[in-house]
Amino acid sequence: MYDFKTMVDRTGLSSAKTHKKTIKKYFNLDYNEDTISLWVSEMDYVMSPEIKEALTSRISKGILGYTSSDSRYYGSIINWLKSRFDTEIDKNWIVYSHGTVSAIRNVLRIFTKENDRVIIQPPVYGQFKGVITETNRKVANNSLIKTETGYRIDFDSFEDLAKQDDVTMFILCNPHNPVGEVWERDDLIRLLDISKKYGLIVFADEVHAEIVRGLEFTTTAKLKYDNVITALALSKAFNITGLHITHLIIPGESIRERYSKYIGFTSISPLAMEATIASYNEAGNWLDEVNDEISSNFKFMNDFIVERIPRLKFNIPKGTYLAWLDFSDYSIPTQKLMERFASEASLVLESGLMFGKEGKSHARMSIATPRDVLKEVLNRMERFLIDIE
Repeated sequence: MYDFKTMVDRTGLSSAKTHKKTIKKYFNLDYNEDTISLWVSEMDYVMSPEIKEALTSRISKGILGYTSSDSRYYGSIINWLKSRFDTEIDKNWIVYSHGTVSAIRNVLRIFTKENDRVIIQPPVYGQFKGVITETNRKVANNSLIKTETGYRIDFDSFEDLAKQDDVTMFILCNPHNPVGEVWERDDLIRLLDISKKYGLIVFADEVHAEIVRGLEFTTTAKLKYDNVITALALSKAFNITGLHITHLIIPGESIRERYSKYIGFTSISPLAMEATIASYNEAGNWLDEVNDEISSNFKFMNDFIVERIPRLKFNIPKGTYLAWLDFSDYSIPTQKLMERFASEASLVLESGLMFGKEGKSHARMSIATPRDVLKEVLNRMERFLIDIE
């Protein structure tokens, strides 16, 4: 039994989640003494004791030198994919990356040219657009279609984009951040078949893969397309975002060789290696309990909203620990709503506009927090929204 009732203490850690200057700079939001910060995709639970012990033990050796990935490291990844996702991979397909966004940046520079267009599916993680424009590529929006219960893919629009000569890459997000959809196997095959047909390189961001509920997750690594790079990470599932540990699964030999040649010689940090081994070999029970806690939080939240904030539209997501809140029944503009939440209710949410224009009137909120904190958040939200037309 693990402790998910105690709020992690970020005091003095320069944590981005509670960093007043960072929040003001990027979101223009106030941060009060009693502010509860819910904007970033990061849990409020302490890491698993198994991971903490592994890192502490490694540091106790007194040296953090250059480190070579060993059989324990590769074996932990291979066994995890087999046990969790019924997926068999070859050791040679695994390429370590210091984070997922940096890997996307590398893939853009290797496999696309300046002014090429890259398909994304907004509302979607804002860094996708950011890294595309940063590398002088252009965004091709295949906007998701909103339904009463969630979102679906516009396959006709997707193929219309994919067949255009200047469209050369597709960034897939599954589970989808922020809307929480988990794309089914048939949908994935349809997307990947279209991408293959028109010669697109595919980067599959699956960093939330382990946080799903009520269904089986299909990783693109299981489908073994030779034009697909799958990114799996420890950051979300095991709440160690600051270590930036991403594992790329690249079955296509030519793509893997081009990627490896571009990044050159690199080695994993000793802490990243020990965290990987401990997470995949020892922290599975902790993850199972986290998923149960998150599911329970979502049910509590849904019941609260239905009963006490009925104008707020919300569906429990199939994946992630992120709530996608629809405030379209309120007349206040999105950014002004976020600013007033921050200044008057001391709640920092992330504006839906950070995920594209399709996020208008929405906000993203992390609910991976102790129940008492979630209750306080919802109570504050209820009191604040009473006076909003």
